[in-house]
Amino acid sequence: MECAHHEYNQESQQNSGFLRRNLWFCNEEVKTCTYNMLVRPILEYAGEVWDPHSNIQKQRIEMIQRRAARFCCSDFKRYSSVTTMLARLCWDTLEERRRRNRLTMLYKITKGLVGIEGKHYLMPANDTRTRGSNSLKFQRLYTRLDVHKGSFFVNTVADWNELPDEVVNSPTVEVFKQRLHH
Repeated sequence: MECAHHEYNQESQQNSGFLRRNLWFCNEEVKTCTYNMLVRPILEYAGEVWDPHSNIQKQRIEMIQRRAARFCCSDFKRYSSVTTMLARLCWDTLEERRRRNRLTMLYKITKGLVGIEGKHYLMPANDTRTRGSNSLKFQRLYTRLDVHKGSFFVNTVADWNELPDEVVNSPTVEVFKQRLHH
């Protein structure tokens, strides 16, 4: 999986370079739109199931978006704040976007909206010591292997159990996404 992600990372950097070479004269809106259409989908491809757990992997992916923010804002000054640029562009970190996408996928699994049967992977939490603030908690999955730490169910169940009741009991996917985003 690491090798496959490296290829996507390279492709997104190539697309970013293409945009920088050909759209340097365009306004912020055009640059942002092309980034969102051509680069970000590559960075987010299969993000629900591949979510890096090592800091170096996370930093490499985020760096592409941070460079894109500089490009979109046409601000390449050394001491300019990229965090401020990201806020101005209303861009969440890619890590946060992956988290929301994973949680949305788990919501779909629990509601039977996708072809994955949750009963094979998710066990209701019957222990009062399970952390979380909702009534639809699942048993946390523990692993000793680093490879497994970044897997979908291990990461997502931990995040799911922290969600409030009103989010996990949303009537539709759209409502779930809205409540999750706020």
